Amino acid sequence: MTLTIDTSKAPSSIVFLGNKKRSFSSFEKSDHLLLAIANLLVKENCLLTDISAIQINSGPGSFTGLRIGLSVANLLGWYLKVPVNGRMISQKQITLPKYG
Repeated sequence: MTLTIDTSKAPSSIVFLGNKKRSFSSFEKSDHLLLAIANLLVKENCLLTDISAIQINSGPGSFTGLRIGLSVANLLGWYLKVPVNGRMISQKQITLPKYG
């Protein structure tokens, strides 16, 4: 099942699971995106592991809204080992800051 995340538009953001959707206030994206995904999974009687691909609207839109959506999509894609917008996220692609 494909999870689709659209955090590019105000005043609301949308999460789709297959063809089922859940909208929430864009002013609460950082607090409620994962909760919206979890609630949609529960409502549709699905597990996180049922997600086979993730699609994310990468813009145009507000920088912060897009960054939140992309971060969550990439994290879930890496954790679940599913493609995000058709690309796999590997541990080699994760960049950690270098200090000193």
